[in-house]
Amino acid sequence: MSHWQNNRLIKTDSVWSAAQERSKTPLFNRGFRTVQRNEGAACMGALGECCVEYWLDWHGVGWLPDGNYNNDLVVAGKRAEIKTKLRTVVPEGGYEASVNNYGDWIQKPDLFIFVSLYRNQGCDTTSVDSFGAAFFVGWCWDQELYDFGYQKKIGDIDQRNGMVARAESMNIEHRFLHDINTIGEWL
Repeated sequence: MSHWQNNRLIKTDSVWSAAQERSKTPLFNRGFRTVQRNEGAACMGALGECCVEYWLDWHGVGWLPDGNYNNDLVVAGKRAEIKTKLRTVVPEGGYEASVNNYGDWIQKPDLFIFVSLYRNQGCDTTSVDSFGAAFFVGWCWDQELYDFGYQKKIGDIDQRNGMVARAESMNIEHRFLHDINTIGEWL
């Protein structure tokens, strides 16, 4: 049985369990992440990574763990950074994916893969069980993030939804991203 529905991975016990375990390992929470990740962020990041790995396996796209904390995966020989965002609504084309600038000096990926986790209402983020699905919103080459994206500064207010930026970041609207189903064709 497929767990896929229009670039959405419905909760699967094996992926969610692997992510819960990964989020607790010292290897996952090493280096600069130790300071900047709380337990909820570690769960989100681990689940995003495990979902992408599952997607790549399902679609026969080769990958390996990067082996250091600079990038998450090596996909068909390209360094990939997986960025995961929490949502309480289904992501749409005008929504944004973002890359915090704190890692720019360390992370030099060839591409970014963006995942949105759908959080179940009323749940916290300290357990992967809080998330009911993962949406693969797309991917882009590193240069495309800067060509089609824009920078947000701390305190900037998004006029569309009133959200205040809590970190400096590069942001790109989902409509500018490549469909996740094309990643194997590009690599």
